[in-house]
Amino acid sequence: MSQELEFALMEERDSAHVLALYQTLYPQLGWTERTLKWQYFENPAGVARVWVGRDGDRVVSTYAAIPHRVYAHGQVSTGWRVQDVLTLPDYRGRGIYNEVSRKASAALFQPAFPLNFTFPNEQSHNGFIRTGWTAAFRLPLRTRADAATLVKRPVAAQVASISRFGERHEDVWREHRSRFRFALDRDVGYLNWRYVDHPKFHYASFELSQGADCAVLVLKHYERADGSRWSHLCDLIQTSDNIALTRSALQQWINYTVEHNCQAMSCWSVGGTGFDRLLNEYSCTATADYTRWCVVNTNAPDAAGAVDEAQWYLAMGDSDVF
Repeated sequence: MSQELEFALMEERDSAHVLALYQTLYPQLGWTERTLKWQYFENPAGVARVWVGRDGDRVVSTYAAIPHRVYAHGQVSTGWRVQDVLTLPDYRGRGIYNEVSRKASAALFQPAFPLNFTFPNEQSHNGFIRTGWTAAFRLPLRTRADAATLVKRPVAAQVASISRFGERHEDVWREHRSRFRFALDRDVGYLNWRYVDHPKFHYASFELSQGADCAVLVLKHYERADGSRWSHLCDLIQTSDNIALTRSALQQWINYTVEHNCQAMSCWSVGGTGFDRLLNEYSCTATADYTRWCVVNTNAPDAAGAVDEAQWYLAMGDSDVF
């Protein structure tokens, strides 16, 4: 490792250099000054911790940890989701990843943060495992490739668009999370930050009502580099396990897919839930060879069960890595 490199937390003076790094390595992802500010500085859970490697004034690597309120065994505390672990090609093989990950682990692997998590790509996966993270489970991806054959049908539940989330929707989340042990907590501040104020992506959010039960559904569509159009179910939370209401939500997703001329659909669904079983009826099949994993770091005895997929509420809204 070059002794000339400096490793420290990102400072305000680094913002332009960090943005330049991202735009160089991933020009197709649309990183802008506005996106970086939203991601790292406007999060209602707090300011991100971004470890950088500097060669003079030039930022050559990053290791970002985004704060979230994490729900674990009935308690909500701060946890961190790691992302944007990047190094310029000319600087790889010089021990930079080991240095920044060591600094990050020293700060994040603390009792104050019972549960940290991330969804590394294939290139980063083994690096996380070597530095103390645990591969919990493969992400439970479900897909349907023949969405172009679908047709719109009436939705049994009452459906209303959500322009901004309110306390009613947070109440839906509280009832939903009571059926799980682990989740990224979706309070009203998070819901609006993630789905309404996002500067790069547009999400379509709906409230579905049926009798005393209520559901919140969040959808997104986009076009891949190969020209295929996909619709994603990013979030579905309900006040109860009302299968009839879930069916209405799935029909709303189908209608949205048809309206936006999408050829394929996808979502995440942990195994063993009523939602997971219902997806079989809708021909959303499990993708067993999907290479993304949920990787965790647990720092409290109550968080040890986070390696069990069945104990999580996990949805595509937890990450834009689809």
